[in-house]
Amino acid sequence: TNIDLRAQRVDGNSNLLWPGGTAGVPVCSAADYQGSNDQWIIYPGYSRTSAYLATDGTGGAFIVWMDWRNGGSSGAKVYGQRIRDNGTTAWAVDGIQLTSKTLPLSPWGIISSGNNTAIFTYCNYDADWSDSKVWVSKIDSSGAGLWGPNGKQVTNNTSSAVWEVYPDIAGDGAGGAVLAYYADFPYTPYGQRIDSTGNVAAGWLPGGTQLGSGTNDNLLFERPRVHHDGSGGLKAVWVAPDNWQAYGNWPWSYNTRYNCISGQGVRQELPPGNTLMKFQYGSERPVITKEGA
Repeated sequence: TNIDLRAQRVDGNSNLLWPGGTAGVPVCSAADYQGSNDQWIIYPGYSRTSAYLATDGTGGAFIVWMDWRNGGSSGAKVYGQRIRDNGTTAWAVDGIQLTSKTLPLSPWGIISSGNNTAIFTYCNYDADWSDSKVWVSKIDSSGAGLWGPNGKQVTNNTSSAVWEVYPDIAGDGAGGAVLAYYADFPYTPYGQRIDSTGNVAAGWLPGGTQLGSGTNDNLLFERPRVHHDGSGGLKAVWVAPDNWQAYGNWPWSYNTRYNCISGQGVRQELPPGNTLMKFQYGSERPVITKEGA
């Protein structure tokens, strides 16, 4: 069974603005799965391999997705498409491959970065999915990589013992990006800032900054979520279940935790960060945004 991607634009009165009506505009109808496969559909909380969209700043959109047209899990690649403001596709039919890597890849988000450009983040896996690193890539209106054909890794970690997975991304307000992701094992939330040239921002640790504790934060109920603070820094939230070793021993309690890193790379709180809320059975998918946004 194929999974195709479609898009539609609506105005403030819910009027459909692009061709296709309720069927939308075809983004990709290539063979095999676009956006996920059966394995990932069954476990959506652990994968999130769906398509991601960001405005292009001119009424259109950039879209990225995980594409399986090359066959099998080892063939998963990052593909993309741009939709113009009139609903026509700007790139090749069924999208274009946005990296030249041959190993499995999965995108995790995309943001507008101004001047008809966008930045997306993805995980680069080993051939057997035994290791992962977080990368970012900036593309122009044609889909060309502005930070090289594959973008850049967000840290200097090279060891296969240090996983980097499940990133979230937001703009830093200066043409770059801030990210929150899990790294190490037990999975531990980290933060990073990439400047407008694709490099780790001045003052930020090249290996990323630890936001929370790995003792209770390793169960991936949801990836950490991030937003910029308006001054080049980041604010992040994530879920940290208590007593994770006692899996299946109910009730569990869940802490929604929070931490910040300033625009100069200074962390506000020592791990495990601040506890915002604490619940039993819930608080699994926090989100964060800037006040007034």
